[in-house]
Amino acid sequence: MSVKDQRIALSAAGLDCTDECSPVYLDDREAAIASLMEGDQLVVASAACLGHPEHDILAALSAIGERGATVMDLETQTSIPWSPDVQAAVDFSIRGGTATRNAVAAKARRARAASGNLGGIPAVEWDQTKLTRLREMFDNNTPRQKMADLLGVSRPTLQRKLRDLGLVGSKKGFTNDI
Repeated sequence: MSVKDQRIALSAAGLDCTDECSPVYLDDREAAIASLMEGDQLVVASAACLGHPEHDILAALSAIGERGATVMDLETQTSIPWSPDVQAAVDFSIRGGTATRNAVAAKARRARAASGNLGGIPAVEWDQTKLTRLREMFDNNTPRQKMADLLGVSRPTLQRKLRDLGLVGSKKGFTNDI
């Protein structure tokens, strides 16, 4: 949500965002939290205005709760209280979600390894025909990008092959046994 959209949402809720003396913080979450006192309510246009990703929002909610304040989410018109009991439940949920994601990722890695598909682009097969075309283009001073396009390889792959053959910067080292 842009600062403009935040101002509109806060103004629609009756908060004066233009008064320099009003305690409205649109871009300094830490200052807003530090200014909270017991019983205060921090008003946000949406949950996304409090932080990102989720663990950052949870840390902000915890800091707000430690000050004895709550959050008012204008998007849902919900007041969000915070307590140590909530923190324990959220921590438990996060640990469970992390463990599940890690288990799924490990299972996917094992399946890829078993199938031999480890990802990435397949290696270029440099058969005799392709090497002969490479030599002809190199001998004719064909531009590198055109050589790569005609051979169906990326320019970095072409450069590596030329370097492997000892051709980069010189025609020396090119032999007929490629």
